[in-house]
Amino acid sequence: MGFFASTAFRMFNINTKAPEKKEPDQTIEVRVGSGTTLRIFKVDKGILCRDSGYCRRILAADSKHKQEAIALLEFMPINFELYLQWIINPSQPTVYDPDYLPQEPWLSNAATTWLLGRKLQCSDEFDKFALSQFVQSCAFMLYGPWEMIERQASIGSLRRFSDHWTAWNSSFAGPEPNEYSGLLAARDIFAPPIRDPRLYDIEHWYSECGKYMRPRCLHDPILRLERLEEAKKPKPEPPAEWDYDYEDADAVRQFDCVKSTEGCQIEVD
Repeated sequence: MGFFASTAFRMFNINTKAPEKKEPDQTIEVRVGSGTTLRIFKVDKGILCRDSGYCRRILAADSKHKQEAIALLEFMPINFELYLQWIINPSQPTVYDPDYLPQEPWLSNAATTWLLGRKLQCSDEFDKFALSQFVQSCAFMLYGPWEMIERQASIGSLRRFSDHWTAWNSSFAGPEPNEYSGLLAARDIFAPPIRDPRLYDIEHWYSECGKYMRPRCLHDPILRLERLEEAKKPKPEPPAEWDYDYEDADAVRQFDCVKSTEGCQIEVD
């Protein structure tokens, strides 16, 4: 009896052992796309909050808008994948290279990925990276997203670049209907020269000068080269300046006065 009692006690202790406390889930569900394109991501909260002001706000412990999931139904899963890749392995903006052939997936998704970054209130670093991918890719798109950008990006670096590109290209497109027809930036006629906007440094689209079609700013590499060549030219010698010593001049005048009175007789009444 004693054996069974002790055994039962041990079994009771084992069975009633308090369960281990689970760590709170550090991931959040992100739903991207809709219908057949819907994809659900489970993403570490810390990774999202590292770059996204939107995620930091809604995932804050004391947030009134705290959510169990983030819905990005108006975007495609590839947009979110590209954003995650950059967060995990941040890269600097690419410099436009006219000899480089852009590749997928950025070729078809740069503009919408930039818009996703704007929705998530991403860092300036990601904004510049996504814009640089669009700058490199925009000329290779079968049909550019210019109308979509005008409709969905009322402000920002992408809109500035898009307006400049539209104004520059619409003058070459002719009167026939084309991808720039009806766009606001295509209505104005600008006298040449308007630079190819891809040539400007990426910082141009984040600066005050980025609002203008002919800014003549140092973000323009052609202007920088002109200034550099101008600085290399020898500067003309300044005209010689004669030294004028007032004391010497006064001595000369006195000498001339003495010479002029030599040999003269002065009569005194």
